[in-house]
Amino acid sequence: DFGKIPGSAIAYWVSNKVLNIFEKSEKLGNIAEPRQGLATANNDRFLRLWFEVSLNNIAFGLSNREEAKKSNKKWFPYNKGGEFRKWYGNQDFVVNWENDGAELNAYKPKAVIRNANYYFLESITWTDISSSSFGVRYLPKGFLFDVSGSCLFVNVSEARAFLGFLASKVNFSILSMLNPTMHFQVGNIASLPILKFVFAKKTDFILNSIQQIINTSRQDWDNFETSWDFQTHPLLTYNTPKLSEAFKNWQTDSENAFQQLKQLEEENNKYWIEAYGLQDELTPEVPDDQITIRRADQNRDIRSLISYAVGCMMGRYSLDKPGLIHAGQPFDPTQHTIFASDIDAIIPITDQAYFDDDIVNRFVEFIRVAYSPETLNENLDFIADTLTRRSGETSRDRIRRYFLTEFISDHIQTYKKRPIYWLFTSGKNRAFNALVYLHRYSPDTLARLRTDYVLEQQVKLDGEISRTQQQFDNATNSAAKKAATKRLKELQTQQLELRDYQAKLQTMADARIKLDLDDGVAYNYTRFKGLVYEGSDLKMADLEKAAQWKLELLKVDS
Repeated sequence: DFGKIPGSAIAYWVSNKVLNIFEKSEKLGNIAEPRQGLATANNDRFLRLWFEVSLNNIAFGLSNREEAKKSNKKWFPYNKGGEFRKWYGNQDFVVNWENDGAELNAYKPKAVIRNANYYFLESITWTDISSSSFGVRYLPKGFLFDVSGSCLFVNVSEARAFLGFLASKVNFSILSMLNPTMHFQVGNIASLPILKFVFAKKTDFILNSIQQIINTSRQDWDNFETSWDFQTHPLLTYNTPKLSEAFKNWQTDSENAFQQLKQLEEENNKYWIEAYGLQDELTPEVPDDQITIRRADQNRDIRSLISYAVGCMMGRYSLDKPGLIHAGQPFDPTQHTIFASDIDAIIPITDQAYFDDDIVNRFVEFIRVAYSPETLNENLDFIADTLTRRSGETSRDRIRRYFLTEFISDHIQTYKKRPIYWLFTSGKNRAFNALVYLHRYSPDTLARLRTDYVLEQQVKLDGEISRTQQQFDNATNSAAKKAATKRLKELQTQQLELRDYQAKLQTMADARIKLDLDDGVAYNYTRFKGLVYEGSDLKMADLEKAAQWKLELLKVDS
């Protein structure tokens, strides 16, 4: 009996029905083609998260290697498995396949390039390691793939049937017999039992419902700005001046999508359970934690709206039109007429509004323009309450505190420790902070940061110190004197911190550092060590380790 199961797995609990399925079925590997992809042997060198490099240098949606070579692009979508997610998504990486992978070919034998004739073809992919279910997804054309993101290549007309089967409880139950370690490799997929007469039926469910499932999952993936097909923030898609109403509408829509997807997944399970005759062994129900599209989450969604607003300030996005606007292209201010983007992509974050383009002022203006001047204060209150206010804290004060102490950590987490908005900061006393957009950086950026902001901040701090000293001198009670003394000490500490920072900034500004976006965030960020944010969520040592490939190349070149 064990011999009937591919690999003679010692699955002593397997029923006669399942053994019969193995006996009368065809192995998947005989009718479709599961394949492993390439192994770069140096991911730090050859892979990037897609948002690190210039959008102009990425080729999306190509059909074959010949098209890729003719494109003269360097970066191409790369499937790498990723977290547990079903149906669509986990499209984060690009790989250097310039000139048909010339650099990777030169890296042989360390790099192993497998099954290159399958690159760029439409396929079905899965995450190789799982614990609770099988994360299988549709992968459109245009991708290369690796071992962790192995792919199954089938006839296009059969793709939805295979995807539905692989995402079903029937498949997961069988896979768990074939490999109890839950590390699902190409060989396990090739051994799956396919009842050809079942797959030959093109039912309405297979033709329509599976496509609907894919579309719903794709829309969910594209609702978030880390998708390259992101268009606009969901909370800006409703025709209402009130942010609270926009959130309620989004909450309703996302919950409806979640419940509809759950129903369709259960129908998919029911279809395959009946087709394989396993009604006595399996039930179609899917727990909520295995539905991998996202429900509305007020805290997460408001923070992501703030991130989108910063993107509009930087020129990455625009209220004029959807999608990415500036991600490595020459800056064109005419594409930002409804809400103007920052002219130099330097946005100061200080504990008071010392500058005209202060980030809180700009954010308030964004909310006013994106929604309505009449509901501005109501919308700011909704944002501040979502972020949780302290007693007596105004909405603008809470938003300022968020930008000063929380925004950069949220951004680093969202962008998987490869931030595109860099926080230039004077240190722990936060005398001066400013966000700089990587994709609009130029060799003049540091000089402008110094002359237009840091030197100006020193002057403003001097004035603030003088005013606070006057308050101390004019104070008529001990409480006022105590408050003035505390503030004076803070300002003087900030001024000392800012002097040291200005000196370091001047040295680096004089160097006129040029960046190559292709080098990636890890290497480029380390070039500004001592000027930019470092924390437990973004350790310079980790980035330096990830940048070793570049340092080694520079040694060879020198």
